[in-house]
Amino acid sequence: MAALNPTPLATGAGTGATLDLTNVNPAGVGYVVVIATRMTDSGADSTPTISDSVDGGTGWTLIGTSRDPAASFNWAIRAWIKAAWSGNRTVTIGGPNTTYSVQAVALHGTAITGLGAGVWTTAASIGDGAETGTLSVAPASADLSVAVVGADATADAAPTWAGAYASLVARGAGAAGGGGFGVATRTASTATSVDVADSYTGGGTFFNALGLAFNLADAGGPVDYVGPPYLPFVVASGGAALTTNDPAVTFTGYVPQTNDLVALWVSSAAIGIDLVVDGSLPAGWFGLLGSGVDVASDAHSMTALYHFVTAAEADAITTTYTATNALAAAVTGYVQGVAIRNVDTTSPIDSAASTFSSVNTATPHVLAALVGANLLTNSLVVSSVARDATGAYAGGATGYTTLRADNTNNARWIGYGTALTVAGANWAAQNITPAAGDEYISITAAFTALHRPGRFTRRRHRGGLWVPHAARRGR
Repeated sequence: MAALNPTPLATGAGTGATLDLTNVNPAGVGYVVVIATRMTDSGADSTPTISDSVDGGTGWTLIGTSRDPAASFNWAIRAWIKAAWSGNRTVTIGGPNTTYSVQAVALHGTAITGLGAGVWTTAASIGDGAETGTLSVAPASADLSVAVVGADATADAAPTWAGAYASLVARGAGAAGGGGFGVATRTASTATSVDVADSYTGGGTFFNALGLAFNLADAGGPVDYVGPPYLPFVVASGGAALTTNDPAVTFTGYVPQTNDLVALWVSSAAIGIDLVVDGSLPAGWFGLLGSGVDVASDAHSMTALYHFVTAAEADAITTTYTATNALAAAVTGYVQGVAIRNVDTTSPIDSAASTFSSVNTATPHVLAALVGANLLTNSLVVSSVARDATGAYAGGATGYTTLRADNTNNARWIGYGTALTVAGANWAAQNITPAAGDEYISITAAFTALHRPGRFTRRRHRGGLWVPHAARRGR
């Protein structure tokens, strides 16, 4: 298997930092990773963007983002990856009101198949001293684990590493205090830990630090590859009252990745919700149950739709997703939504079903079942239920993890399956108890895993993101 040997290529700093990278394709270099820290003292959003002088932003895949929202995003770390090239290109890190420090790293590996953002996509800064994070998915022994500490410091913070991580590069602050950082790598390890011995050992003044860690999996050259399953999981959930024909949800604290799937379950407190057909929906939105399909009892109605996060939305850290004019008319109701990572972009809906009761004293309510003959292995099931009236669902359902229960216009509940599906095995209907007997509607969907054993064997993976749950131990 080819080794993923990281080689530092260039560093840069300043306002609108650039890297001049020439002929990075020879000598087996397969991919280029660019890591940027960006900082402003203005309190404005400092989330970096990337482009190059040939393709603009095309071809750059976002690996992960770590930001400090407590300071209005005035400090951030980001990493991207792109297939290497021949000839000269200038890579530019951009964005408003900021100074930058950037580092490019070449990877000698010809078929990188997985990207795993990891440890410190944190909502809070880390301080001076030791720090340990945990990757939620263990790397394979041939993988390359990459860890970054970005420091709010006036000079090189010179972080030191432990746990078999070896320093690759460290650089000082950029122009006007753009933030210094250190990059370390680890190979031949299946450990999930990311170990910083000391986030600040350098000179100057140190304030805080952020971290980002991820895995890069090497397919071992231009051969067919059977990789691990890139399993789907819920990244964020949200809910909002609805009084228009524009269902929308905001995911608080969500850091999107390109091709995350956003799904909305929309209920109305009256009959007559009318999802417009695919093609008339906003660009990139589709009916989850099928084009224009909704479900009604004799007193209320419900529908669902989905959308893949675009590169532009991911780059802008979009947290509010609105399906403008998705309904034929304004309704009074409620929207519940989820963002799911690692969903197949070609056939995202493995199976979907609905059930309802028009009995106005019905109890318990039922989360719709899915037929095993329609299911593949490793799909993630999400189900949402809506009462006709208010009166919150107080408990959950067997086999599901509750995401949220809401009680505006309709009583609502949404949760995801605690286990993934197994091909050919029925996903059973489950009961959930309402506050009082009432009509109900439920819609259940299984979202297809990005890479499924037995379906994509003996072909190279398409290069989609594999981004495990972020996890970090606090101090």
